[in-house]
Amino acid sequence: MPQGRFQFSQSSGEIEAHGSYLLTASRGVLATQAEVEQYFRLLREHLERAGVRRLLIDARGQTEQAAPKIREAAWAGLHKLGLERIAYVVGTEEALKATRVNMTGISAHVPIRAFPSVLDAHRWLAGEKTK
Repeated sequence: MPQGRFQFSQSSGEIEAHGSYLLTASRGVLATQAEVEQYFRLLREHLERAGVRRLLIDARGQTEQAAPKIREAAWAGLHKLGLERIAYVVGTEEALKATRVNMTGISAHVPIRAFPSVLDAHRWLAGEKTK
């Protein structure tokens, strides 16, 4: 499975192929426009190498919310990936964040859905029904 690590000024994480989707797990937040661009370049490379069009983002390690311009750039980057499905794991205690992700995804035309667990996200990406 192709995999890799990334490190930015305030964020680090891993990218790994998991069968029909790519998994990225990160800690911290992207701090600059250049970091957002580098991160999405890495994602594109790994998606192409793995030959998949689905992505699972494990965001449970995010320590804070990125600045508004960084969030906008990240949504634009997700849109440009042109993926079939994107699952976003927020954790069990973050229902408000999950709602915000789902609503922003609709308005940004990004096929994303937030989940409280990796298992639920995996089932959705695999086409299985979740609870």
